[in-house]
Amino acid sequence: MKSYPIELGGKTRNLRYGFNAFVAFEEATGDSIMNIGGTVTIKMLRALIWAGLRWEDKNLTVDAVGDMVDRYMEEGGDLETLMKSVTTAIEQSGLVKKGKVKDEPGE
Repeated sequence: MKSYPIELGGKTRNLRYGFNAFVAFEEATGDSIMNIGGTVTIKMLRALIWAGLRWEDKNLTVDAVGDMVDRYMEEGGDLETLMKSVTTAIEQSGLVKKGKVKDEPGE
């Protein structure tokens, strides 16, 4: 399974989405990964990043990911670029068809 590198929390991390990552996302949010083609909320984006990074760090928390995103933003990052990285990583998984995930965060 492919991973997708992103700079987050002051270091390079690797997003990877397999079946367990999608289940973790669904358990954390109550939203189905199959229904995220519409508006992606900030809560969903944070959970998507968390689920995609858990394979590298099983102790990673959703709040810690929020802190990483804060640091990313303070260092000049933007949510649109971050969401595009998440979208690319999800599409690489092959579990969600290309174009099914909206690549801009909503509210």
